[in-house]
Amino acid sequence: MVIAQTPTHRQRVAVASTHSHDPLDELDTFSTFLSIADLRQRKAKMRKTQVAVRTLVLAGVLLFSGYYEVSTAPATPHPLGQVIGCLAILLGVQQGLLVLFRQFSLAEKLTNAHVAENEEDAEERIPLRTSSEKLACRALIALAIFVSLLGAIRFSSPDPSYDTFPSACSASMMEGCSRVAYASPHRDLGLTPLNMHLSIPNIQRLVTSWATADEPRGHVVVTSSSSKHILFHARFASFVFGFVDDLVVDAKCAADDDTEAEGECAKVVLQAQGQLRIGQSDLNVNQKRIARLWAYMQHQPRDTFVTLPVPETPPA
Repeated sequence: MVIAQTPTHRQRVAVASTHSHDPLDELDTFSTFLSIADLRQRKAKMRKTQVAVRTLVLAGVLLFSGYYEVSTAPATPHPLGQVIGCLAILLGVQQGLLVLFRQFSLAEKLTNAHVAENEEDAEERIPLRTSSEKLACRALIALAIFVSLLGAIRFSSPDPSYDTFPSACSASMMEGCSRVAYASPHRDLGLTPLNMHLSIPNIQRLVTSWATADEPRGHVVVTSSSSKHILFHARFASFVFGFVDDLVVDAKCAADDDTEAEGECAKVVLQAQGQLRIGQSDLNVNQKRIARLWAYMQHQPRDTFVTLPVPETPPA
């Protein structure tokens, strides 16, 4: 005869604890799942914010540098800089609008990021930048750097004012200055001041025509003018970076002009000085430019040109 043994109280508690379902354990598991999903969502939001900030900074640089380049373009004959400045402004506006578009277009993806099974899946569900967008971003950064460089060149070389013809080349830019004059000639390629049978209005017409039509990216500003004297200030910019050179041309009545007493001289002496604004060497650009101007003036009709002996003293 088998006698059934009644389980003790300790045995009953052990069996109950083995098959029990503790609610606190479920709560801990759910909290862990929420914390991981929250971290992933926060990380995605942080990535989105970083992209938005970088894009806004890039848009600001494009807008500011482009506006500065366009606003200073009238004083500097640099067409390429004007075009790039306008392009930078348009792309800056486009990048700003892109940030706003991304803020709304990614909102739904970010709210659903916690359902991703792992971090790689979450990043895959939120493609902040595709490969083509990354390439376009690098191109925009290169454009922003280039436009900023143009603005820095423009800012560091302000437009000088010439009230009188310079007395000599500056000692700080002896390799970037050329001067054809009676006083202190420098790197003049053997040229001497021109003595021409031309009136001041004809000199003005010829020099302006040469600087604006024959020379690329040239602009003439007449700083002072009268019936017996005229001072030209011409600006010339390089094609890519817009480095500006200044050419000052001085035309005044010759000392032996017979018509000076009649109010308008017909015999004029021409002097010129060309120099760069920033840097140390102009690579002989100003020498060649003055030589082209002298050749242009000498190829005018023969009855308007005369070669006179160089006076011992400069004209008054």
